[in-house]
Amino acid sequence: MNDTRFPGRDSVPNRGLEQLFALPAHLLDGVQRLVTQQPPPAGVMAELENRVCLLVNHILSQEAEAMRRMARHAGKRIAIVVGGVSVTWRVTLVGLFESTTASPSSSEPDLRIDVTQAQWSALLKTLVSGEQPEVQIFGDVMLAAELGWLREHVRWDMEADIARLVGDVPAVWLSSAGKQLVAAVQRFGGKAAA
Repeated sequence: MNDTRFPGRDSVPNRGLEQLFALPAHLLDGVQRLVTQQPPPAGVMAELENRVCLLVNHILSQEAEAMRRMARHAGKRIAIVVGGVSVTWRVTLVGLFESTTASPSSSEPDLRIDVTQAQWSALLKTLVSGEQPEVQIFGDVMLAAELGWLREHVRWDMEADIARLVGDVPAVWLSSAGKQLVAAVQRFGGKAAA
């Protein structure tokens, strides 16, 4: 008996999933082109950077050891360059960060981290797959080692933050759903890369 299925029929749903998951990457590439070719007003970029800095400080403030370790480097400046966008932060006396991009200094930062993946979408794919992006590090080796320690040991307890807003039970459910979604995206990313 002849097989009446269309050739490649099984690949159609996968192609649709690939296109669906490619949309955020295309959107991110478009945002990157806009930001690098026609930068938004300085105030918008400064506010976005401040929000990211607040989030990082929130995560650090939950780990006393992390703040102690960073406080040893108070006053040092860190520049991070990702796909044409650069931010500069200074370590405060208590071991948190403050943005200094809006008030640039003529001196070189103590540590500069250049993420080698120029496209934000490629960087997102690397992060979602659970890998670390390739970076080039210039400057203070001890400060770089402390940032490496932070990367390995500090985790955001998102479930606890969500619980403060909606309660414990919904937070557990949302956290579980989020972890399942991330696992599915990572599995899909692994299949697409293979």
